[in-house]
Amino acid sequence: MSLLKALLLCLVAFPTVLAFGHDMLLFYYNATGTFKLNNAGFFWMNINQPSLNFLKANLPPDTWGSLNKILELPGVYVYGTAALVIYVISGFIAKRFEPEPTVDTHSRLSFLDDDTGTRAYKYRKKK
Repeated sequence: MSLLKALLLCLVAFPTVLAFGHDMLLFYYNATGTFKLNNAGFFWMNINQPSLNFLKANLPPDTWGSLNKILELPGVYVYGTAALVIYVISGFIAKRFEPEPTVDTHSRLSFLDDDTGTRAYKYRKKK
């Protein structure tokens, strides 16, 4: 895995890990006895409520209804699904634009015969 793909994986998985950590922290401090995953809208509302209110006011009601259904899902699932989709798409893009491998004529295996995979020359014993 290249360094860029590893960095991308860390960046897109970070919100998922934060959401799960936040849910664990709430469970630890509330000690209600039941573990509950908070929905994605809960995180958005607590982190940046003005942007949530702006979006709600400026989106058509049917679009907001569809988005609201997604925001009612557990945040770990929403962020994890988004991370997986972004990572898979970036993998396809990286594979598409990957440069062609070049033939290394100076590698350790260059003495092998291409057709049979055996040595292209014979060793002779010293007399």
